[in-house]
Amino acid sequence: MPNQEDYIVEAALDSGQGSMSITERHRSRIKMYIAIVVIVLINFVVLYCVRRRMKREINSELNNRVQTAVS
Repeated sequence: MPNQEDYIVEAALDSGQGSMSITERHRSRIKMYIAIVVIVLINFVVLYCVRRRMKREINSELNNRVQTAVS
């Protein structure tokens, strides 16, 4: 309802977060976005490394089995 106060805004003001300036809010949001991007990038790098290692191990095992079968 338009006449009711937003309890989330009220809670933020009571906790001291309402005193943050707009630039401080933007900085905290930018830091949060940067942290999310860094975490996602780290996950992709780890996934790439794991897949690459698995591929090498599978190829190595396959080569060993082929050489054993041929011998």
